[in-house]
Amino acid sequence: MSKQQTLPGLADGRASAALALAESLAPLSAETLAAAYASLFGARPERGAKAALLAAFAGRLVAETEEGPAAFLERLPPLLREALELGVFRSYVDIGELERRHGLKILGKRREYGYHEILHLEPAARLGVFGLIDPDTIRLLDPLRAFFAGIFPKPAGWTPAPSPEPAGARYAADGAIGDILPLALRALDARDRYAIARKGFRKREAKAFEAECGLAPFPVAAAYGLEAGELLARFLAAFAAPPGERMIDSHERLRRAVAAFFDADLPLDFAHENRGILFEYRGLLDHLSKKQGGAANYLGGYPPVRSTFRECLSFAASGEWYSATALFDAAELRRRPLFILPELSREGFLKLTGERLELGDRIYATKEWVTSFEPFGRLHRDLADLPLFRAYCYLFATLGLLEIAEEPAPLRLVRNGKPRVLSPYDGLSALRVTPLGAWILGHRPERPAREEKRGLILVDPDLLLLTMKGDSLERRVFLESIGARLGTERYKVTEASFIAGCDSPEKIEERIRRFHELVSGEPPALWKSFFALLRTKSRIFLEPEAALLFKLPADERIRRLFASDPELRSLAGRVEGGSIVVRQADFPRLAKALSARGFHCPEPRRK
Repeated sequence: MSKQQTLPGLADGRASAALALAESLAPLSAETLAAAYASLFGARPERGAKAALLAAFAGRLVAETEEGPAAFLERLPPLLREALELGVFRSYVDIGELERRHGLKILGKRREYGYHEILHLEPAARLGVFGLIDPDTIRLLDPLRAFFAGIFPKPAGWTPAPSPEPAGARYAADGAIGDILPLALRALDARDRYAIARKGFRKREAKAFEAECGLAPFPVAAAYGLEAGELLARFLAAFAAPPGERMIDSHERLRRAVAAFFDADLPLDFAHENRGILFEYRGLLDHLSKKQGGAANYLGGYPPVRSTFRECLSFAASGEWYSATALFDAAELRRRPLFILPELSREGFLKLTGERLELGDRIYATKEWVTSFEPFGRLHRDLADLPLFRAYCYLFATLGLLEIAEEPAPLRLVRNGKPRVLSPYDGLSALRVTPLGAWILGHRPERPAREEKRGLILVDPDLLLLTMKGDSLERRVFLESIGARLGTERYKVTEASFIAGCDSPEKIEERIRRFHELVSGEPPALWKSFFALLRTKSRIFLEPEAALLFKLPADERIRRLFASDPELRSLAGRVEGGSIVVRQADFPRLAKALSARGFHCPEPRRK
C-alpha cells in the first residue's frame, strides 16, 4: 500500500496513521492478518484481496483506538487485554501463566497424516495477534507491538530507580586503570593480537596477563571461570589503537577504544573482523556451545545491542547504584535489541549444554538423547540476553567505567551430574558508573583528576633484596614478577625468580633492561655480577650437540680398556651406570679405533 493511497472514511490524520500501520502489516500473510482481525474485533473479516484486508484492518484499528483507547481495551476479553499489555512490553508471553490466571485453554493440538502433531493457538482464546514461538511462549506480532506501545500506560520499571547500597563483594578498576592500561598494552604487544581477539587465553595465560598488568581478579566470578585479564585483553586487542597510533595519555587511549566499540560505522575488514558481532560471539558467550560452520553468514556488522547497553548506562550516569537486572528489564520494556542476532538462536547455532535447568519455579530437563537446551522462546532471556548484558558490565568493570557488586550465584544448571552456575556472569547484582565512566560515555564534561602514583625501589648492595617505597603500580608489578615478597615492602630475588616466565635469552635480557629502567640504571657490583651469571646461564643449553650413549657389559676387561686406553678415552666419556657417551660427529673415529681392537661397530640404529 503506497503512501499516496488514502483510506475512505478517515480524517487526514487518521488516514496517514492507518497507512503507516498498513505498511508495517503488509509483510504478514493474509491468513495471519485475518486471525489478528478476528482476535481484536471478534469476527473474521469479509473475504477479499489482501490489500482490502490491510485497509480494513488498519483503518478500523486506528479509528477505534483514537476515538477512545480505554474503551477499545475494555471491549476486549480479559485474557486478550492482559496478553496484549504483557506482549507490548515483554519479548515473550508465558502461555502457562495466562492459562492458570484465566482458566482457559490456549494451546491446542491437531494431527496431520495421522501421526504428525501440530501445535496451534485455540481460536476461542482470541490470541490471533500473537505468534506461537514454542510450547511455552507466544510473541505479539511486531507491527502490533509497536502500535499498541502508544496506547498502554508505561509499566513499573520503565525508568529504573536507584537501588540501596548493595551487599557482597565489589570490584572497581577506575582508580588504577590509568596505570594498568600501559602495562596491558605492553603485554599485548608481545603477543599475537589477532589470535587473542579471536581465541582469547587459556586460564594460565590469562593469569599471567593479569599479573603483568596488575589487574585484580573478580572476587566472585573468578571462581566460576571468568578471567578479568581475558576480558581486558580481548577488548584491547580488538579496539585499542596499535602501538604506532597511541597517544601518551592512558585515559584518552581508553576513551577512543570505547568510542570505537560503540561506533556502528567502524570498518570491519578481515584484520579487524573481531570488532563486530564476532567480538560478542567469540568472547562474551563462552557459557554457550557454538555450532561450527554457517554462523559466519550472520556475524557481520555492528550489533545494535551495544547501543542498548549504552542507553542502559545513561540511566545510571549519576553514579548511584542500580540493580543490573532492573536496567536490563528497562531495555526489554522499551523493546530495545537485547542480543547480537536472533538468527543465531533460531538456526540452532547456540546451545547450553546440560541435563537439567531451573528458572524460577520451572524446571527443564533434557531427554536421554539430548544433552543441551536451545536459547529460544522463553529461555532466550535467561540463557542469552541477560548473560550478554551482564558480560558487558563485567567488561566495562575491567575498563574502570563501572563499579560492580557481586554475590554468590545460584547453581541452576546440572551438567554431567554436577550443579553449576548457568553462566559465569550470574553473580552480578548491582553496578554504578564511575566518574571516569561518566566522562568517557559523555555524561560528564570534565575529565576526573588522575592521581599520579610515584614509587622508588631501594637496592640492597650486599644482598639480592629490593624494597618498594611508594605506590607505583608499574614498579610493584615488576617486583612481583622477579622476586618473592617478604612482608609488605621487601622482595627477595633469586636466579629462578628473576627469570620466571622467560622462555628465551632475549626475554631475560629484556627483563634486565627493565630492571635498569625501573629500579637502578647503575646497580651495585653484586647485581652486575648476578646479571652476568644469568646471561651466561641463559645460553649454555641453546646449541646442544647430538651424542650417542652405549651401555657397556659387566666384563672388567672391556671396562678397563675404556678407562685406560688414551685414544678411546679421548673419544668416549664414561658416565654413570657403566655406560659411555660419544659425540655423534666423533663416532666414525671411535668405530675405527674400536675395530682395530676387535670390536664390531655397525652404524648405530636409532630407537
